[in-house]
Amino acid sequence: MIKSACPECDHDVLMETTPSVGDRVICSSCKTILVVLQSSPVLLDWAFIDPIEGAASNPEDKLNFGCVI
Repeated sequence: MIKSACPECDHDVLMETTPSVGDRVICSSCKTILVVLQSSPVLLDWAFIDPIEGAASNPEDKLNFGCVI
């Protein structure tokens, strides 16, 4: 059994076989989707999902800077 720490909750993520770089796994504790950056020793990082088509290219475009009075 291969294990590596989840970067979100620090829980051990267990894998039955040695993963390949780019594989995605899910932490059983916090349910964060992770990507394998390195296979020996296994290094995990947050997996970023591709942006949704039509989403703003600048994140500030989606922010509301209005005031509530």
